[in-house]
Amino acid sequence: MKLVKKLSKTEQKTLEDMRENHKRKITRKRAHSILLNQEGYYFKKIGHMLGVCRQSVSNWLKAWETDGIAGLIEKKRTGRPKKLNGGKRSHKVSERTSKKPKNSTCGNHGKNGRKN
Repeated sequence: MKLVKKLSKTEQKTLEDMRENHKRKITRKRAHSILLNQEGYYFKKIGHMLGVCRQSVSNWLKAWETDGIAGLIEKKRTGRPKKLNGGKRSHKVSERTSKKPKNSTCGNHGKNGRKN
């Protein structure tokens, strides 16, 4: 079991506030993991309590030790930008789902399901 260094009163209060009030669930879990570790819980037990794997807890504790509070905040991720914004995307989806496929043979079948 690896314990993080003893938390100062300010760190303890900040992590408690973060656990209760942060807008992102993952950040709340990360803060909670530091607090649980401080209480003496093992990584595996913390992971079980928070619904994550032991390795995630280990990564969060390393991030805490290296970068403090900033290490617990989700960083912006890279990736391909979206081609359409929300409004245009929902319009395209409804447009595509309302049209009959070009090569559809569904219209060639009679009432009994056989081809005419």
